[in-house]
Amino acid sequence: EEYGEIAKHFDDSDIDAIEINISCPNVKEGGVAFGNDPEMSFRVVEVCRKNTTKPIITKLSPNQTDIAANALRCIEAGSDGLAVINTVMGMAIDIEKKKPVIGNNQGGLSGPAIKPIALLKVHQVYQVSKRHNVPIIGQGGIVSTNDAIEFIIAGADTIGIGTALFYDPLVCQEINAGISKYPVSYIHFRAHETKANLVCRLLLEKKNISPNPTLSLLFFFLLYNFPHLTHISTNLSPLLIYHLNFLTHSY
Repeated sequence: EEYGEIAKHFDDSDIDAIEINISCPNVKEGGVAFGNDPEMSFRVVEVCRKNTTKPIITKLSPNQTDIAANALRCIEAGSDGLAVINTVMGMAIDIEKKKPVIGNNQGGLSGPAIKPIALLKVHQVYQVSKRHNVPIIGQGGIVSTNDAIEFIIAGADTIGIGTALFYDPLVCQEINAGISKYPVSYIHFRAHETKANLVCRLLLEKKNISPNPTLSLLFFFLLYNFPHLTHISTNLSPLLIYHLNFLTHSY
């Protein structure tokens, strides 16, 4: 119920989309995380879908038996996108005190150590999401351009950076610049293979902006020569991606 109330509260705000973190514990069900049960996940996304017209991105937990089955239920409930993955549960022990370092015994592990797990989960979810044209935000241990490209090859339409920003605030610019140098033929392939511009299209329709070849060429020029521009505004990056996809379909 609380998920639905929050979604309704933000439905009238200026935000462009809502991400649902379904890795929170369900106290009424004994503390089991919503995101580890496909049916619970369905109910959470469903109630949010009923309370908002904004695009919904569901953040999936890797701590479950079948993440692909869960992804399918989230899509069936109305999720417009999927963020894969959340942190991996872990534990650390203080050998002097002989007690867990974290008061709750366990916590979420992030950073480069979880990248192989995240890649596998993205690949598994992609087998489901591609049939429904639902985009994936791949995340989990990305610290370099090569990491980002691995996620794209695994099935991600875009990527998320978290832990790396703590020790390198400029890492996004570096990764953007690196991706822009990757073969254009590969970008062409991905544009035909997925519907990465779903949310971007919704944003453009909201702003009454229509793509055209001239504007697309301009955006491509900006992206190729000034990759850092994609981080000036949260609205500029989707525009660049959308027009780049339009451009690959037009020529």
